[in-house]
Amino acid sequence: MVRKVVIAGGGTSGRMTASYLAVASGDRDGVTLVETRHVPAVGHLVHPPSSPS
Repeated sequence: MVRKVVIAGGGTSGRMTASYLAVASGDRDGVTLVETRHVPAVGHLVHPPSSPS
């Protein structure tokens, strides 16, 4: 039986998988998601840098 799962790589699919596994297993402490801060999830707004006018 698997006790702990580490998902390397986030983004939308990583977050959805981690969420599903946590709920399906009933143990939220057994799922760890490792991701970078530099890749936004789908649906997050990313504003381009402002250019001087």
